[in-house]
Amino acid sequence: MACHVKEISHLKLKCLIVDELQENRLALQSLLHDEHVEVIHARSVLEALDTLLQHDFALALIDVQMPGMDGFELAEIMRSTDRTRGIPLIFVTAAGNEAQRIFQGYEKGAVDFLQQPLSGQIVISKVKVFLELHTQRMLLEQKLQKIKETESYLQKALKTRDEFLSICSHELKTPLTSLKMQIQITNRLKEKKGAEVAFSEENMDKFLLQADRSVERIIHLVNDMLDISRVASGRLSLNLEKIDLGKLTADVIERLQSFMEIVNSPVKTEIKSDVTGLWDRFRLEQVLTNLLTNAAKYAPESEVDVHVYKLEGMGILKVTDHGKGISEEDQKRIFERFERAVSSHSVSGLGLGLYISREIIKLHHGIISVESVLGQGTTFTVRLPLI
Repeated sequence: MACHVKEISHLKLKCLIVDELQENRLALQSLLHDEHVEVIHARSVLEALDTLLQHDFALALIDVQMPGMDGFELAEIMRSTDRTRGIPLIFVTAAGNEAQRIFQGYEKGAVDFLQQPLSGQIVISKVKVFLELHTQRMLLEQKLQKIKETESYLQKALKTRDEFLSICSHELKTPLTSLKMQIQITNRLKEKKGAEVAFSEENMDKFLLQADRSVERIIHLVNDMLDISRVASGRLSLNLEKIDLGKLTADVIERLQSFMEIVNSPVKTEIKSDVTGLWDRFRLEQVLTNLLTNAAKYAPESEVDVHVYKLEGMGILKVTDHGKGISEEDQKRIFERFERAVSSHSVSGLGLGLYISREIIKLHHGIISVESVLGQGTTFTVRLPLI
């Protein structure tokens, strides 16, 4: 029996022996001795019921004739509860091969009978069959569980895909609609007042400004979609070079200065020198740009503080706004896909910026975190390993 059970499973299966006589229990145990089978004894029905509550058994060998409640009554109780209903029962009896008694045993839920005196070969053969069946059932349950988990994962993936497509279509529609409206306005102006007025320098400047903003927004959305695809497929890579985090931060702030002035969010900096590491310039600019524009979007008309310094072998970048803050519940989810700190009606975008930023920082073996108090503002902290 040992080799067959071992081939099927490495699990140690438990077998319950219920008999008032110790010599009978020991005799059965000696036959079932196997490194993959754990035998547990019970001397009575009450002791067996207590044991059944503590262990999960693959098989029970029950003596029919016991004082008080007999083996048939134990079987009836076991078949009445969900926990023990599925345990195969083999009755052990010293009585002769009485048809009525055997019928009664099967009626109570027995799967087989063993007659005393016991034959070692018969005991091993029968027990082996039920232990193997139990193991196969366990393996089948594991496979079914994996199938359920896979099904759940696929359903979540489909939900995420549908949500992604819905958000993308909505966000792309806005700048495209704006661009189309500008073209229609220019065409109507041309029809009513002629090309000279429609294409005047003033009108063209307005048209080109609006068109540039719409195209810029579309490019930003497309880049986010490409990045999320790269993250999902594990193809988001880094081009590492020696970077001064302070200088990079100053360059990004200078580039965004006009935007920050428009939303009345002046940037105050405190940048330490020589915060240097092997990082990807483009990707860190992407993270910093996202943090600064988020600060401007979620906390307009408030100052943004940016700090860069070294601490315990790490380069630290902190971006702090003085807006409404983020609740503890929202702080737990803002780094996930399609999540925002406020409703999608308040702020546009795919809700991917912080998720992509987190993945970029993780690729750098760094950490990005958030601290916020409602009514007092929010601080995002990036920690990157120095050279």
